[in-house]
Amino acid sequence: MQRLLLTLGLASVLHAMELLPAQPEELVGKWHILLWMGSPIIPGLMMTSPPPPQMTHSLPPFWMELSKEGMMIKVKLRQPSGHCEEMKTTLWKTDDPTKFMAEKQQAVHIWATRMKMYYIMHTQEKMKDKTMHMTMLIGPTMEKKPEAVKMFQEFVESEGMDKARVMAPSPTAPPDPCMAHHR
Repeated sequence: MQRLLLTLGLASVLHAMELLPAQPEELVGKWHILLWMGSPIIPGLMMTSPPPPQMTHSLPPFWMELSKEGMMIKVKLRQPSGHCEEMKTTLWKTDDPTKFMAEKQQAVHIWATRMKMYYIMHTQEKMKDKTMHMTMLIGPTMEKKPEAVKMFQEFVESEGMDKARVMAPSPTAPPDPCMAHHR
């Protein structure tokens, strides 16, 4: 019963914010993480409390492709050895148009904002006694549209997260050589 009430509550918040299901064909292409909110924090990122509004490094862009199962997400990451390695994960379609399932039955929701080409990706799971979140505002470039940022902040608050902990990757960080070899 409590889960039903939470689901209905989230649905009404999303409706009020005018978030719509993302259409998989709209998600094909290269995406940049513009804002990030999560627990645990990004691995390897040392945070202060409160976190700095701007990360000192960039997050790599990622690519989405349609697959028979749903969506394939690809990202090239630099390993500690210095080598570039492509990581892939599949998001399988579900009956819910905003919901995909990733490995280990983790639900990933993707909503379209009112701003064309700006999306909110959100996942949460219960681990022991803690709820872990990862929420991102993604866009086709590193440009942040104020209305999309506002919608992201409203979404973060609606999920009970502290919008003061939202972080923005640095758009001026040096380019990662791993990205030069993608595609």
